[in-house]
Amino acid sequence: MSPELQSQLNAHLVADGSDRMEWLRARATGITATDAAQLSSPRAIDRLARQKAYGTHFSGSKFTEYGKHREPALAEWMRQRCGVLPSRGLYSSMS
Repeated sequence: MSPELQSQLNAHLVADGSDRMEWLRARATGITATDAAQLSSPRAIDRLARQKAYGTHFSGSKFTEYGKHREPALAEWMRQRCGVLPSRGLYSSMS
């Protein structure tokens, strides 16, 4: 990666993933891809706004556990097939 591209990427880094609680707190403040996928109606937007403002008690489900279990294999597949390296970083589209 070029130094210029690395600098641009670093400008959008919100949490590097070394502190899980910091990463979770940072993730809770923005709209994630998971959140965006659910924004299909005014009611869904209101629900997400309340969750972001007041928090949620969600701590996982069988689906999130399955995703965590599969993530290393999927990351390795992406590395082998596409040359994409895994990252624990949380990035924002806004600087």
